[in-house]
Amino acid sequence: MKSIHSHTEFDSSFENDESVFLEVEFNKRKQYNEERRLLEIRWNHKYKIELGNGNCYHCDDVATVLDHIPALATLDKMGGQWPRELVKVPSCQRCNDTLQDFDHLTEQEKRRYLAEQYTKKRNALDKKIQGLRRLNDWFKR
Repeated sequence: MKSIHSHTEFDSSFENDESVFLEVEFNKRKQYNEERRLLEIRWNHKYKIELGNGNCYHCDDVATVLDHIPALATLDKMGGQWPRELVKVPSCQRCNDTLQDFDHLTEQEKRRYLAEQYTKKRNALDKKIQGLRRLNDWFKR
């Protein structure tokens, strides 16, 4: 015979799973932040800051952070050797977040990658909008 669990048992189980997930995510973020801090200590002094006009270097939105070109992790993998000047450029949080997991080497590669990512997102949104319009038309019948 199957046992029937009360809502409180289910809720408690879900909350435990959720707290474990949140703890794992918190620890991943903490480790990332520590690794990032160490990279900045090691290499940040080599970068020249280019302020520009206060807009994102990549998309022209309002800049809120600085983006390292090349990425700190890329420079670290190359042992600090880079054939051109190292720069930090103004960036919006969205562009910086999109680029953080991708080892880019040049400004052009970063822009190309962002254009590809934003085009994919736009195409996915266009498909969702088309689906919602079809659903709306269906309900109007």
